[in-house]
Amino acid sequence: LVHGTETPPLKILIRYLINDLNELPEEFIIVLDDYHRINNSTIYKIIDTILNNPPGNVHMVVISRRDPPINITKIRSYGNLFDLRMSRLRFSTDEIVTLAKKYLSIEINRDQASILEQKTEGWIVGLRMALMRIATSHNVEESIAELNIDHHNSHQYLAEEVLLGQPESMRKLLLVASISARFSREFLEAVLESEDENALYPDNALFDQLISSTLFIIPLDEEGHWYRFHHSFHDFLSKHFEIEFTKEQILAYHKKASLFFEENQHFDQAIRYAVKSDDVNRIAQIFDRHKHKLLVRDEFTRLNNWLKLVPEAYIDTQPQILLTRAFLCDTTGDYQAMKNDLALAESILPGLPADTDTSGHIWGEYYAIRSCLSYITGNTKEALNNSKEALNLLPHHRSTYLRAFVLAYRSLALQNSGQGKKVSKMLETSLNEMSSASTLRMSTLLIKSLVHAFEGNLSVILDSALQYRQISLVNKLYASFTYAIYYI
Repeated sequence: LVHGTETPPLKILIRYLINDLNELPEEFIIVLDDYHRINNSTIYKIIDTILNNPPGNVHMVVISRRDPPINITKIRSYGNLFDLRMSRLRFSTDEIVTLAKKYLSIEINRDQASILEQKTEGWIVGLRMALMRIATSHNVEESIAELNIDHHNSHQYLAEEVLLGQPESMRKLLLVASISARFSREFLEAVLESEDENALYPDNALFDQLISSTLFIIPLDEEGHWYRFHHSFHDFLSKHFEIEFTKEQILAYHKKASLFFEENQHFDQAIRYAVKSDDVNRIAQIFDRHKHKLLVRDEFTRLNNWLKLVPEAYIDTQPQILLTRAFLCDTTGDYQAMKNDLALAESILPGLPADTDTSGHIWGEYYAIRSCLSYITGNTKEALNNSKEALNLLPHHRSTYLRAFVLAYRSLALQNSGQGKKVSKMLETSLNEMSSASTLRMSTLLIKSLVHAFEGNLSVILDSALQYRQISLVNKLYASFTYAIYYI
């Protein structure tokens, strides 16, 4: 065959090769490393045929960073396939103890090995770098506790061995995927959407190639929807993302990520990426559109967590965010902070007209919070005026909780001014207009309980509180449930 003038057909070549392998007297192993670098259909055909018609004395090891184009169904059905994925290459705690002792003569216990496993995720390159550093330390325990993986060396390894060997389209996909702690096909399509509405990037084949690769990718669910990178690889990609893209591109990617997360109801992430995109107006819009949903579900802690994501300088310039912080002061009893935030709001609100659909509700929020502060500080007349303005401006369809909030302080102010009968009539009228299980009805019942508590009408309190408790349970509002128990 070697000395022939023409190359025989591929089938004949493969047959001769398999026969020759069968005639070898001893068992041996063929190792094909970096198989992902091969891009030749003839080689694919040869290897696939050998694997599906294996010589009895041959074992073949195929090492690749993505699933090779091999038909493994028949091999698997005969039990001749051993599939070794990244998760099985990850060193366990016991294996780290053995590795340290056998190769570097370092004695570490299981607790210390567990810390190393967490910091490196069992990645052998990271482990070897960590153990080499620990070996030069006089105090193993302190060295492990203070360990920071040698990013320079590990990043150099990742750059040379992984990233630089990828085609341009895959490099871009890897780098952009690293802007989030987790990614999915839909996420990448949204962030990398082409200016051409009919063309989405990446295409399905490229994403499938990414997921089938072994590029330090870890699935986060059984459905194969969400994924993340190995922590060290993610850190490496994030740094290269900042280097390889312009500031304008980076801001644009973060903005698209924010839009994706908002559309998919992940509002914490939407705010986080709006901050990264340096888009303060978008942050304010997210608060404006979605904070009322949290209020009606008693999710004050989550709303406060949203605020923690936003830089102070942004909060102080956006009334939608500033008034959110001022409102939450009522839940903590910090009325001095509420007063300070309202004073700051007064300096930026005049730029908004009070009689438009887009800004009228913002003025309504301001007057709602002002009515609370007025009542708390003993200014009943001002509380009545502010609550009236608030109820005129707050829309029924989107400010349910705030309207109930205003109604509460208006009722208390009316009661303080000797208009108790007017309060009872107002509350009964409101209750008659509400559905039996609405959150607004629940809030109104709470107000009714509070008003009658001041008047000593215990029987009325019990009836209102029992209704209040039932509605809070139906709507799974457990913070409200505790108020009902208090009045009962």
